[in-house]
Amino acid sequence: WDGFNQRLQSQFRMFDQKGFHYSKGNFKVDIKPVAENGKITVSMSTEALNGTIYYTTDGSEPTIAANKYESPIAVQGKMTIKAATAVNGEIMGAKAAEQSFVLHKASGRPVTYANPISRYYQADGPNTLTNGVRGTLAAGKNWHGISGKDLVATVDLQSVQAVQRIAIGCLQRYSDWIFLPQSVTFEYSADGVNYTNLGTVANNIAASSPAPVIKDFSVQMTPVNARYIRVTAKVIDTCPPGHPGAGKPGWVFADELVVE
Repeated sequence: WDGFNQRLQSQFRMFDQKGFHYSKGNFKVDIKPVAENGKITVSMSTEALNGTIYYTTDGSEPTIAANKYESPIAVQGKMTIKAATAVNGEIMGAKAAEQSFVLHKASGRPVTYANPISRYYQADGPNTLTNGVRGTLAAGKNWHGISGKDLVATVDLQSVQAVQRIAIGCLQRYSDWIFLPQSVTFEYSADGVNYTNLGTVANNIAASSPAPVIKDFSVQMTPVNARYIRVTAKVIDTCPPGHPGAGKPGWVFADELVVE
């Protein structure tokens, strides 16, 4: 890639001389979270030749006077990172890349699954549910997906902690065969063997609703001492009548398992 990028520069000069209208490349910064060991760090990269990344964490637009990215940065509390690529001291691209993060007790903690996540929707890997990043209405990023089976996820907080709220975000995109679960059941355990049921939250949005929607399923309770949190999102039996996939399995998509 670096060699190709170098050779491309002479082509750009030729395009300029001929007065061509052309794209000078992709200057968007790739913001990638890494969740492990109870922490979330963020790495950033740009494919621009000799590009330098500048970023902010206070919501302001990045300039060459902002923080210069040199190594992964730690997420602390609630944070929004905006980042832009500069070439030869000039900010490139029309809009800065932006990603919001939020820390909670499950942030960076390991997650295991009773049923495997689809290889097509791995997002950022096994700890996608605890990387502090919420999904958007676009299904292709930051979502774990599973077809025809319940999503059963267990997070290990790695120590017994007081927990009073648990939530998981789910997506519905009718046109993509993605439906909100029928219900979500929340459980906790101190030893990973004996679990106590904290309640089941039923879905109140019809599977036939065509509008894309993100819904948080949550339980709030008197604080309990828990090390393990298990969440079971029950997949719909089949795609609803009238749907192109009627009678066939639907998908469950989840983004973040929040523990507070």
